Amino acid sequence: MGTSIVPAGAGRIFRLAVPVWANGKLTNVLRLESPVRSGAGLDEIRRQIFTVAGSATVLALVIAFFVSRSLARRVTRIRISLRRCSILHPPEALLGASNDELGALERTVHDVAARLRELFERWRLESSRSEAILSSMAEALWPWIGTACGVL
Repeated sequence: MGTSIVPAGAGRIFRLAVPVWANGKLTNVLRLESPVRSGAGLDEIRRQIFTVAGSATVLALVIAFFVSRSLARRVTRIRISLRRCSILHPPEALLGASNDELGALERTVHDVAARLRELFERWRLESSRSEAILSSMAEALWPWIGTACGVL
């Protein structure tokens, strides 16, 4: 198969040649010749193609902008949740958690933050208990240590 556009007289001619095969042998060649027209009709088609392509590009950019903003907001919420992992802030309810990967990440970070708060509170309770026990032991043993060392 072959194609070509050749100049002819006042315009150009499009030529198409297609081989016809039968039983593995070339039997014929179909040829088509048609003048290539340029003018108002072709210019109108080109303008429409550029309009549609430009509109599709602008629409794709607008969609990409809103999707990226949505993702950026969700990532920002995750970052804020990680920053609030401190003990002073209670866990907050998730705002608009979805069922996709970022939503799963957001729920996991929220659960981990709540668990860390719980562990810290338990550690703080155990630490205060240990201090109380040591303090009472020191008070109980101080008179004995003082007399044994000759301080009292």
